[in-house]
Amino acid sequence: MKPERILVPLDVAKCPREVFKVVNGFAERPGVTVLLLHVVNLNIAAPENRVYAELGRAADGHLKRLAEHYVNPRTPARTLVRFGNPAEEVVAAAKEENADLIILPRSRAPFWRRLFAPLFPKIVVQVIREAPCGVFVMDVQTRLDCNHPWPSPVTDIRPAVESVAGSSETERSASPSQSHSVATV
Repeated sequence: MKPERILVPLDVAKCPREVFKVVNGFAERPGVTVLLLHVVNLNIAAPENRVYAELGRAADGHLKRLAEHYVNPRTPARTLVRFGNPAEEVVAAAKEENADLIILPRSRAPFWRRLFAPLFPKIVVQVIREAPCGVFVMDVQTRLDCNHPWPSPVTDIRPAVESVAGSSETERSASPSQSHSVATV
């Protein structure tokens, strides 16, 4: 299977970062487009359209930031925000965008809750049944809340490296051009 258009539905309140490793693995080939989707689902009728517009703009901004930080820069990425029932909107977006694959992240419930819960949530089952393309369901563990400040992408670890190495002041001043930094994901 060599998908050309990959749809990735995400909840920006609990975005799984490890899904991007799989997405980038599928998107290594040229010609692949990644579609990041967030579905705004209000369980109440919003009093004004302004509420939907604000939620849509915020979600789109979060998706663009996720694409910029986590999707391979050589891979074209588009963001989509839809409103309504999440399962129905994922399937509709897959049809409208001619998606070849849906990568559907799913959080695993704690052990005791899994004993009495169905294997897949209703939304996942509905997407699998109605999707016009292949669905890859991925268990995820980590969550990034886009509404909170993100961790810094680069952390300077020079002080920690120097203290562990036990280097003297002359050794540190002898090589000022060397810097040690590590990227965090």
